[in-house]
Amino acid sequence: MKTINIQSWTELEEWAGTYDHQDRYIFRGQGDSTWTLRTSLARHFLANRVASNEWRRRELKMYRIFRERLLSICPGMYDEWNPLDILSLMQHHGTPTRLLDFTYSPWVASYFAVKDARGDSSVWAIDKDRLAKSQKSQGFEAYSGPTHIEEYKIAKKHPTATVLGPSYPHPRLVAQRGCFLVPGRISKEINDDLIDSHIVLSEGLVLDSITRLRGRGVDSGFLFPDFERIAQETNRFAVTGSPDFPSTSNREN
Repeated sequence: MKTINIQSWTELEEWAGTYDHQDRYIFRGQGDSTWTLRTSLARHFLANRVASNEWRRRELKMYRIFRERLLSICPGMYDEWNPLDILSLMQHHGTPTRLLDFTYSPWVASYFAVKDARGDSSVWAIDKDRLAKSQKSQGFEAYSGPTHIEEYKIAKKHPTATVLGPSYPHPRLVAQRGCFLVPGRISKEINDDLIDSHIVLSEGLVLDSITRLRGRGVDSGFLFPDFERIAQETNRFAVTGSPDFPSTSNREN
């Protein structure tokens, strides 16, 4: 893993521009450069002092409880959803999971890094092609989390990780060009050998970067779609009497 230190918007723009419009790398922005890559599930179990040999069994229990309650509330609606879809829904609604949110856009990751910056922030970059080749060469399964096949069981763990996306992504995930890094085992943090680079963003970048990223269309309004606001705007437009369609601006990620 290499470390890249960025001190100015020009340097950030140059770095992000080298990865723009390609799908080989995925990125995750974090507000503190000292934070490691750790799943919300690992943080949850560590905070509650759950013994490590209990983690996978309890993960499966959480998954089973969530899925079965979904099916009881909305019969038939989630029957065909695969385990990753269920985990994505769990994560979206605040349940700790083994999924780590990533994005294919270095701009989006940079936004999440600087918007919650606590001193120096950072972006983590992972070469998903190299990850896939390593996984394939060692014969590991793509997914090793909880499942609901054969009366619920957990898939076989392995020491690497996989980049996956749900079959039914929610609107926020789509807007953010999101995907998930799914570790093959629940560890306290992601191993350095799975990471391509750690980009440290200087604290002095924050205000300038937020403004410039907004100019690129990367802001909270775009990354967190508000369907209620869209519906209200649609209602207002319907009674304006104008025969023209409203204009939309193209946003670049």
